[in-house]
Order: sequence, then structure tokens, then C-alpha cells
Amino acid sequence: MKGYFVRQLKLFAWQAVVLGGVSAAYLAVAAFMPAEVLAVMYGAYLWAICPVLGGWLTVRAVLKGMQPYLALWALPLVPAAVQLLVTGTPMDMAAVLAYALVGLICSATGDELRRRRERGSNDQRRR
Repeated sequence: MKGYFVRQLKLFAWQAVVLGGVSAAYLAVAAFMPAEVLAVMYGAYLWAICPVLGGWLTVRAVLKGMQPYLALWALPLVPAAVQLLVTGTPMDMAAVLAYALVGLICSATGDELRRRRERGSNDQRRR
């Protein structure tokens, strides 16, 4: 049982470190950008980079054995926490809710892919 919890924590930490690194890199670069470029970068970061990267990480974590209900939480929480810690301003709530929805969809997708993979390997063993 201890190994199970350690594995879950390692996968969650992996997700959090990657998403936190991307978020911190964006915030570090943002300090030196003009306002027009910053607006475009923020839109790309908020609505493209974090959901796509976070969705991919969520699917990968579930495929590696993480529980889907744990995997989906890194996506909305990590970028919002990094922004709040670094800048002192909260992330747009619409983005956090969108991230939660993407996390939910991706965790369910990863869970279904894992089930199909396991079902396929069980079918091959029966033959």
C-alpha cells in the first residue's frame, strides 16, 4: 500500500513540476516584455500552452498508473498557484474552470486508454 501512495505522489509531483516550470518560465519572461507582446503571450499561455501541455501530462500520468481523480487536479491548481505566488494576482477564474474541465476530460481519456490497453493484453493472453 505504501508503494501505491508513493507512486501516486511521484506522478503528481511530476505533473506539478512540469506545469510549474512552464508557468514560472512564462512569468519570468513576462517581466521583460512590452504590453502588446505580453497580451498575446498571456493569451497563448492561458488558452493554449497550459491546457495542451497539462492535458497531455494528465493522460500520460493516468496511463502510468495514477488515479484519474488525482491526475486532474494538477492542471487547474499548479498554474494558478504559481501565478498567485509570483505576481500576487489570481488567475482568471474562467481559465481555472476551463483547466479543470480539460483535466477532467483528459483524466477520463487516460483512464479509458489504460482500460483498453489492459483489455487488449488480457485478450492476447487468452489466445
